[in-house]
Amino acid sequence: MLLVASCKNASDDVLSETNEFGLPYKPYIYKPTTYPLGHFKKAPVIDGINTQNEWDHTPWSSMFVSSISGKPENKSHETAFKMGIYNDTIYLLAKINEDQIWALDSKRNDEYFKDNFFEILIDCDNDEYDYLNIKTNALGIIKGELNQYEQNSISNKNIPINQLKIKCATYIQGTVNKPNDTDQYWQLEIGIPVNLKTDDTDNIDKNGHWKMNFVRSHWPYVVIDGAYKKIINSDTGKLYNGEQFIWAYMFDNPITKLELWGEVYVNNTNYNNNILTKEQRIKWELRNIFYAQKLHFEKHNRFANKIAGLKDIGFNRSALQYKANIKATKKHFIISIKDDHKKESWHIDDLGSISHEILK
Repeated sequence: MLLVASCKNASDDVLSETNEFGLPYKPYIYKPTTYPLGHFKKAPVIDGINTQNEWDHTPWSSMFVSSISGKPENKSHETAFKMGIYNDTIYLLAKINEDQIWALDSKRNDEYFKDNFFEILIDCDNDEYDYLNIKTNALGIIKGELNQYEQNSISNKNIPINQLKIKCATYIQGTVNKPNDTDQYWQLEIGIPVNLKTDDTDNIDKNGHWKMNFVRSHWPYVVIDGAYKKIINSDTGKLYNGEQFIWAYMFDNPITKLELWGEVYVNNTNYNNNILTKEQRIKWELRNIFYAQKLHFEKHNRFANKIAGLKDIGFNRSALQYKANIKATKKHFIISIKDDHKKESWHIDDLGSISHEILK
């Protein structure tokens, strides 16, 4: 039986046609799902097993929910994880309930999984723009990508996994690829270096918290001649879409909206899940002004030069808690919020990338 930490899920919030800023986006109020990332006294052994003296001090996450409805999975397909950090490595243990465990991909160099898989998404530098995507199946085969979300498209770069020095193992309570019996679950244990690099670039900023999300993908199947086969839609001739269950509910938005991912905090026992931090609120306000600028461009074929200029697309300026400034040209813009007290400022550009600056 899984013990679930009392992390309130964002799907509990009331949906609305517009959000607090008057824009046609969900959710109405931003309140991210969170997880406290504690420190291990000793590095866990990567064997896929929930060893009690290694993991008993770390809480289970909230149960995953449907990416479409926000409702929990049925008990036979429940998914949750535990996570902690030791030195420069993040460790994760995930339990994926499955009454039929199957996995066909057995090579690391395949670019795309054709199996059911568990997916780890990390906004490595908290810019809400590019992210690390790590997938694994029940055989413990890992695949990784660096992704960027650009103007409604995704660009990705396949990563040589041996270069990342990621360690992974799975444990099966049941059998793999044997449809005649009933299985219980498969368990994943993985270690991800915080200072991992590709192309001499650090890919995770060790700054105390990250935006993250986790996805469990499940394909509908039939068994033919003792083998698992994905179901093909007879009307289209294509495979049916797989079901996805996620940790941080996206309100039916695409997973590429990093601003709606959950937040993982290192050793912040005082974090209040019901109150946004100043950083969270500033980034959320920048993001919504960014949304408004895009709507303004669709209507007027130009960007607004002032916050007041966004009124005619329905932007509710009174919802802003911080003063924002816009610098715009014909094709580009940057929006800034300055905190004079802490001598720092935050910016978002027209690509949607958020940056932080310490003022002198």
